[in-house]
Amino acid sequence: MIPRLEYYEKIVGKDVIEYARASSERLIGTHIVHVNATSQGGGVAEILNTLVILMNRLKIDTGWRIFKGSDHFFNITKKIHNGMQGDTSVKMTSFRKRVYLEETERNCIMTHFKTKDLVIVHDPQPAAMIMHYEKRQPWIWRCHIDIKHASPKVWDFLKPFISKYDGVIVSMDHYKKEDLATKYHIIQPSIDPLSIKNAPIKPERRKKVLSKRGIDQDRPILTQISRFDPWKDPLGVVKIWEKVRKETDCQLVLMGDMAGDDPEGPVIYEKVR
Repeated sequence: MIPRLEYYEKIVGKDVIEYARASSERLIGTHIVHVNATSQGGGVAEILNTLVILMNRLKIDTGWRIFKGSDHFFNITKKIHNGMQGDTSVKMTSFRKRVYLEETERNCIMTHFKTKDLVIVHDPQPAAMIMHYEKRQPWIWRCHIDIKHASPKVWDFLKPFISKYDGVIVSMDHYKKEDLATKYHIIQPSIDPLSIKNAPIKPERRKKVLSKRGIDQDRPILTQISRFDPWKDPLGVVKIWEKVRKETDCQLVLMGDMAGDDPEGPVIYEKVR
């Protein structure tokens, strides 16, 4: 299903839809571009698959560019991602820095923003792109992870790039870095209630899917639906289930997906298995 604003009216109400239309009027005709590291898997891609279309429905000319990286690059940015979330074991070696910066420059040579009125860059992977452009418009860095307790070595590497942005978007006030003077904005986490993942299914379809996978529909289910990522802590869910089932005869269902920019996903999946 291709999203349309009117589809959401029954969920959020007519007033919210009218507010969205009225608020966007001053942006009609502007050119905005989002940049991230993958088109599938993970929350950012899921958000952009809906958001970019809805922005265009509001007559805001909005594009989406995908950062092209090698396996080396994504292995390194996964470590950076972990370091930004507090893993102090991550080392920023000269090799890792060189690969990150070279592949950033390669992408910038192939990507042009001269005609854009606003550039929104998502997460650490493409964060350094701002260093390769003569800024003709505001640049926003939207961070979808908790960087409050980022590893100092990783943060010291990325901070010079992030400080060049005109604004930083985080999900909670708690996620702000005190040593970053850039203006912060808060956009709280949200879901698309009409996406395939969140859409309601008919009881007969539900029964068929569960039966096919050997899940007993008469026993309680403890579940987690997410990417296979250490920060989603699927092994922690397994430990919780092991405690719960001592008192309640329940089943564990871990359901997940792989993101194109996360080479660690298959490793975590095998650990869970």
